[in-house]
Amino acid sequence: MKKITLLVFTLSLALVLASCNGTEPSSGDETLSPDVTETTLSEETTAAAAEVNPFNEPKTMDEIRQRTIEYFNAMSAVKWVAPEKMDYTKSCPWTTTLVYDRNQTYYGLPYSSDRSGVSLAEFEDYLNAKNVYTGPLEYKNLIGGDCGSMRRAWGWSGALCDLPMQLGFQMIPGHTKAGQKVGTIKLGNYDDSQYSDDTTTFDNTNKVNGTDVMYEAYAQLKACDIIAHRFVLASNGKIGQHIRLVVDDATVVRLGNGKIAPAKSYILFSEQTSTVREIDGKKTTWVLNETMSFTDLYQKGYMPLRLISMDKDAPDPVDMTATGFSKPENFASSPVLKGTIKCNYNIFETEITITDQSGNVVSHAKVYPYNLQVMLSEVQLSTPVKELPAGNYHFKTTATIGFGTKTVAEFDFTK
Repeated sequence: MKKITLLVFTLSLALVLASCNGTEPSSGDETLSPDVTETTLSEETTAAAAEVNPFNEPKTMDEIRQRTIEYFNAMSAVKWVAPEKMDYTKSCPWTTTLVYDRNQTYYGLPYSSDRSGVSLAEFEDYLNAKNVYTGPLEYKNLIGGDCGSMRRAWGWSGALCDLPMQLGFQMIPGHTKAGQKVGTIKLGNYDDSQYSDDTTTFDNTNKVNGTDVMYEAYAQLKACDIIAHRFVLASNGKIGQHIRLVVDDATVVRLGNGKIAPAKSYILFSEQTSTVREIDGKKTTWVLNETMSFTDLYQKGYMPLRLISMDKDAPDPVDMTATGFSKPENFASSPVLKGTIKCNYNIFETEITITDQSGNVVSHAKVYPYNLQVMLSEVQLSTPVKELPAGNYHFKTTATIGFGTKTVAEFDFTK
């Protein structure tokens, strides 16, 4: 997919969170009481959910790759203003130069590696009318993302299918933690069996395989893939890790004998970093469309990787289900919200709205799951149903993925 046209992604949908580690989604549904329809919603609810397919699904894997780059670029372009001096130079070994100055305008989500990253829409929830950031300022709670910000782009585009965006998988084969699985595959035939968290990837992988093997592996890189390496941090001599998003197919130049010319062969990449720099007059921690030769890729120990869910010929159709909702006649008497939403693509946002007979919103909740499953029992309404006055109401629940928003439950109830 050469020369991807970088369009502005204009679907006006809500999104949210992601990062570089995490937990698997719960595999079991919540226990259902007798008033719950376990496998199907009530007729009224089902009719509302059985609307015309609301999803703008990608038709090809190349379309997924294009949407990934578009969303990554959109996250890098959001404008915000620092409410005060935000100095994170002592927050961790790789933020030694990270400072945001008071009243200064920045572009792209802030760099934050201590918590799971967020989507563009969730970050915008923390901006006031003048684009001033109003979220938490402590580094451990800072709203933003890190070098793994492509997780949200993958989740939005559909590159992540049957893989939870938040923290459900590891990106580097060999670097796994208890309860987690590897979400990527190696490109090429290089041997990573000597990989170790305690040594650089140049020493445990690239030197082990040699230049020819690694060059041929780099030649397979396509847009939406990643390059990852572990290296020695200058600040403390320990091993750090960094990941970059490949944004175009590798350009490969071969010699007359068929071997790759590494200095003339290259990739284009984008990334989020922990350093504020000025690019085209804009202060940002994001870098787009940079060139890196195969020579540099090898010397810096980069490993070429692809998502498991991108290693197929065509996208999977959306499979979103909603089960376990209370029947309308029992809804008002249920002590908690009931219902489970599942999808093979990551759910960015779930919104619950209760309106009165005049159409006024009397209770509301919006959450950003960044996961393949949402359990409504874990969602808190602004006003619990039990506190609403007697009357007739309308209940509606929607779920948003990168392809669109679907009404998964909708019915009238009386309290």
